Amino acid sequence: MVFSVRGRYAVLFSKGDVRLLEEEVPEPKGNEVLVRVGACGVCTGDLYAYLGYRVWFSTPARFGHEPAGEVIAVGPNVSGVKPGDRVAALVASGYGCYADYFIAKGDAVAKLPDDLPFEYGIGEPLGAVVNGVRQAAPRAGDSVAVVGAGFMGTLLIQALSRMNLSSLVAVDVRDDRLRLAKEYGATATLNPSNPNFDSEVKELAVSLEAVGVSPPSPSRRSPWAPSPQRLHTHRRGFPASADLGNPGALIKALGLG
Repeated sequence: MVFSVRGRYAVLFSKGDVRLLEEEVPEPKGNEVLVRVGACGVCTGDLYAYLGYRVWFSTPARFGHEPAGEVIAVGPNVSGVKPGDRVAALVASGYGCYADYFIAKGDAVAKLPDDLPFEYGIGEPLGAVVNGVRQAAPRAGDSVAVVGAGFMGTLLIQALSRMNLSSLVAVDVRDDRLRLAKEYGATATLNPSNPNFDSEVKELAVSLEAVGVSPPSPSRRSPWAPSPQRLHTHRRGFPASADLGNPGALIKALGLG
């Protein structure tokens, strides 16, 4: 049987210039899986690239990297999935996923339940969160601040809320996001745009000092920072006071920078 599939794919040529092109989709080989896209998440990085900001890829480029869809064909060395399976792809191998089809490695896809809509089954952000938590390596009893409580920040808060931390602080300029962060496990929230922000930071620092403060070990601080969210870890609490008169002082105030 001759394999013949044609599909469209999006290419970002430059700022604001996205074009749909068409190609003959290659047959999957070896450990490859061909997936028909059911949904693809829109990463903030993709939006930045579209707006002309510098990101991790250069243009022209295929883009989109948060796909879920249905397996159409598999290479001869694939054993974990089969045609008809619904999957999320954690890594798209060589294919932008704003497309009709993409190719991924067989060990880089995860099966989805049959009744889960594709738009709810996007797995790549969860993989990024797991990687971020592993890189930051918080331990039981640590105090952690997640700066930026958007989509990725809220996922981080969900993951971290199960790690027996002494405190988990969400920081954002939007109160609706902070309310959601509390629902998903943040023990405290801070809004830098609040007129009482300085006093709230000092209050929080004092309350956490009361449960025990020790300086963080420099070797345990992680430089990992998924844009636009940042995860900061402190061994056992925050210092009680700091100068809050300049941007970025929050992190210094909480002893996380």
